[in-house]
Amino acid sequence: MSATDGFTLLRETLDLIAHSATPELRLPRLLEFVQASTGAEAAWFAVFEPSLAYLTQNVDIDALTPLEELVEFAQTISEDFITSTDLPPAIQDSYQAILYAPIHYKQRVIALLGLLFVQPPQLTDDHAGLLSALIDGLAIVTIETRTIERHQQLMRNQGEFVRITTHDLRSPLTVLKGIISMMESGTVDLNKLMPNYVQKMASAVHQMEMQVDNIQDAGRYDLETGFYELQRAPTDLIELAHKIVKNQLQPAEKQELKISVEASDDVPIVNVDSNMLERAIINLVDNAIKYTPNGGTILVRVYREDEKIIISVKDNGFGISADNLPHLFTRYYRVRRREHHRVKGTGLGLFIVRSAAAQHGGEAHAESIEGQGATFFIEIPLAGANLINAAVDA
Repeated sequence: MSATDGFTLLRETLDLIAHSATPELRLPRLLEFVQASTGAEAAWFAVFEPSLAYLTQNVDIDALTPLEELVEFAQTISEDFITSTDLPPAIQDSYQAILYAPIHYKQRVIALLGLLFVQPPQLTDDHAGLLSALIDGLAIVTIETRTIERHQQLMRNQGEFVRITTHDLRSPLTVLKGIISMMESGTVDLNKLMPNYVQKMASAVHQMEMQVDNIQDAGRYDLETGFYELQRAPTDLIELAHKIVKNQLQPAEKQELKISVEASDDVPIVNVDSNMLERAIINLVDNAIKYTPNGGTILVRVYREDEKIIISVKDNGFGISADNLPHLFTRYYRVRRREHHRVKGTGLGLFIVRSAAAQHGGEAHAESIEGQGATFFIEIPLAGANLINAAVDA
């Protein structure tokens, strides 16, 4: 490709970015530009955030590497682009080389470009410069698309937040309003009924307090939109688990639940935000108490597995169906079943759990067989800033 052709291509790219109606319409055309500038026979563009998606040009999407595997591979690329002869088996007979180019945003790879060649590419400096410019164009459009989708999601979250909050706060407010109304009317014997009323008012206030805390924490801890900065300090997670369970004994005993802590001896002190992890574990224990029938058992475990600490909360409640499991940690998601109709909540507890784990470089997940209880896990890697030595060296 001549310098004049390259200049024309860049001008068309800038014109496309500036005047195309929506980002979604720009990406296919940009992919064509990149393919033309390099002489590639086929191209694909994999988007990782906010959701997984493939965009292809002259190649069968079913023949490509699964998107879930690409996400992990993309994080290992440190150069602007690399070439490789290691191709997916389904296309090895058609192509000899592939060029990978990652798209970065806030130190994360959010997309990956792939160009397929029948012969290993011989890119001159001019070709490399043009390719870099076109990749920048892809980055601009990808980030804009991501921003628009994120804004739309935030608007949906806001609407769902208003709906759930107004619905779930109405119940404890109604309790308080009813008790206050009876007290003002003088139609009841306060001396006789006061202990019962105080208990109901305390329960209503606690319910609202938990909801307000979860709303606040969900906003602060969110990796995408949150503003919270971790307050790391040496923390004994076993001691933290015992403290949480001790504070939850009274509500557990009301349902005749047996709740206990089990910890292994090889769990080290870690450099984490104890308040954030405490809020996450409280949500797991609180959920287990709410969703376990009277007479059930709850086990909180803290143990080491390879190079990570795992905090798990296991119950023998109703369990969770396979259809619901993938969505549990989504903001506002709640499992709907007949046995749960009296359980109140904002659907933010597990979202907070996942956010707290992610803030420490870990993850959260759940395992369950419907009718046989559920186990929720928080995994904290023993690496990086989570290590006490890392805090000393910083």
